[in-house]
Amino acid sequence: MIIKKDLLPAFNYCIKRFHIKNPPKLQLSKSFKIWGVDCNGAYNGFSNIIKINRQLKKQKAIHVLFHEFIHCHQYNCGKMKLLNNLARFWKNKLFEYPKTILEILNSPWEKEASYKSDVLYNDFRKKQDK
Repeated sequence: MIIKKDLLPAFNYCIKRFHIKNPPKLQLSKSFKIWGVDCNGAYNGFSNIIKINRQLKKQKAIHVLFHEFIHCHQYNCGKMKLLNNLARFWKNKLFEYPKTILEILNSPWEKEASYKSDVLYNDFRKKQDK
């Protein structure tokens, strides 16, 4: 089980890397579900909160944190804009909110977050190893 202290170096790294002026609040919680599916993390663009499953191992939690920070950055730089719980804009194109997990995983914002979180995680690890 992780505690916030375990994630602070990675959290601060993201704030600095993305020049985030209004950092999200970090919440650790027991496992949670979105549409009935277990989730490791989530970013809420309305409330600016990153939620991480505290039952993850430290390295997995850091990777999930990076993924959610990519979403935070997507909102902060204007790539993603929420209209409401039913729709959002991605790069100025209107998208209905995905209705299934498969639709979410195939969305352009998730594909970007998956790829960029891997890059971010590897960069962070290299800096930690020095």
